[in-house]
Amino acid sequence: MSEAIEGLPPAPPPKPPRDASAVIVFRRAASGVEVFWLEREQRLSFAGGFFAFPGGKVDKADAQVPVEGASGQAAQVIVTAARELFEETGLLIARGGEVDQPSLDALRTKVLEGGSFGEVLKARGLTLHAADFVPAGRWLTPPYLQVRFDARFFLVEAPVQQQATVWPGELAAGEWIRPE
Repeated sequence: MSEAIEGLPPAPPPKPPRDASAVIVFRRAASGVEVFWLEREQRLSFAGGFFAFPGGKVDKADAQVPVEGASGQAAQVIVTAARELFEETGLLIARGGEVDQPSLDALRTKVLEGGSFGEVLKARGLTLHAADFVPAGRWLTPPYLQVRFDARFFLVEAPVQQQATVWPGELAAGEWIRPE
């Protein structure tokens, strides 16, 4: 479909996709396994109003956060997955000690207000581990869309002691659902 249609200018070349990560976070409930998904705000330019898993684009700062068991781009997309999951749901997948819910909320606020995710982890003595983020596929946004992502998906089990919550902003709602 790269041919020009007579009378119309040629289509611009597709934009290169941006690296991104998404997390399929699950929990074991009495009714069976549930996954947490989000409803994106209608006003968003990319997939506004759609339901999605927590995730987003890779930030340059993600490359500065160490990950046990991974390095380079593999580590960077795990950091993105952990950071986006924390920002969007409040679930923090890190090792090194338990953090109570009020402290998690305060840390989340700090990160959402521009604080460094890596510094928040370091200050609490927490580390990310590649083994906690099971690779679950990769999706490349089709070239005909204006905003494109090369998204790595990870499967992550939600910590039992933490609560997934959606705060107002880019997300309208979130809920635990049965995958079927």
